[in-house]
Amino acid sequence: FDVLGNLLDLLQRPQRIASERMALDETVLAASSALLGLAADVENAYLTAIGDRAKLTSLRRLRRQAGADRDATVRLRETGTVSASTALRAEALVAQHQLEVLEAEQSYATSRARLARLLALRAEEAEALQVPRRLPKLPPAPPVPETPEKLAVAQRPEIAAARKSL
Repeated sequence: FDVLGNLLDLLQRPQRIASERMALDETVLAASSALLGLAADVENAYLTAIGDRAKLTSLRRLRRQAGADRDATVRLRETGTVSASTALRAEALVAQHQLEVLEAEQSYATSRARLARLLALRAEEAEALQVPRRLPKLPPAPPVPETPEKLAVAQRPEIAAARKSL
């Protein structure tokens, strides 16, 4: 029985080695898929933070302009040129812009925190994180592959891992 067991072990060894190699390939592809997913999440969080910062900058500019308009309206109201309802509308517009700025500040803080968490930054590193003021410029022509479906299927690690497991 010992000889028969050793003979069976020798006969099955190539299949076991091939099976272990496929399992290793599947694990490597699954890990690369997780890494690509993390990279996509980081890129998404980065672009969201840039967009939120640009939105916040624009809303702050609008709030300053609305404040200047309100001040001018108040001066005109004191001279009797505009009605009280116009002055109240100007005041309401300033309050609305203030609320929008507060919401944009919250959104920007949230997107920065998400980006810092995805980058696994410590608290002091997260505070020092510099986000650009605007999005990068677009390329002159969008890179469009000839067959995007084939390219996507060929580059997906999940599909490659499934093929290996089959």
